[in-house]
Amino acid sequence: MGVWIADCTQATALSVWGSSRDMTAHIADFGIAKLLLGDNNSIALTSMPRTIGYMAPEYGSTGKASRMSNVFSYGIMMLEVFTGKRPTDPLFREELSLRQWVTEAFPTRLKDVVDNEILSHEIKSNCHAGNDSTSREQSIILNACLASVIELSLQCSSMIPDERTPMDKVVVKLNKVKVDYCLQMR
Repeated sequence: MGVWIADCTQATALSVWGSSRDMTAHIADFGIAKLLLGDNNSIALTSMPRTIGYMAPEYGSTGKASRMSNVFSYGIMMLEVFTGKRPTDPLFREELSLRQWVTEAFPTRLKDVVDNEILSHEIKSNCHAGNDSTSREQSIILNACLASVIELSLQCSSMIPDERTPMDKVVVKLNKVKVDYCLQMR
């Protein structure tokens, strides 16, 4: 199961993966935006090491990065958190990417792409509930929550920059998912 920690002042995200016994940290710096002037200006960069799979398509094709390039990277990182797969996983060769793999499963086959650690945690939690009807309700609530987060991740990682959800709206949507989930789990 993954834990995600963000230090917005540094534009750095820390993702922690694995079981509670063996946590592995991954740090991602989506700091392209701090190099930009104004709201929508773009700049050309000559190098962005260690970004394979997280790099926005427009940067790869034109060498220009924008604030929406950071949104793309964030969306891919969120897909990584919930699938447990990196964009560089051997599963993703040639034309299949992490985003395409999740898109093909969304929304009806999310159980095929969501990290088994998340699903096994749900099963363990439901076993302690003891009531089949409560377990089913909790499973439906979790699936709705996962669908909302995956959908937002796919929006953020859209191939077209103008279709990506701006980060201020991402925060609002994630907070809404959290509030809805907490209210429904009562």
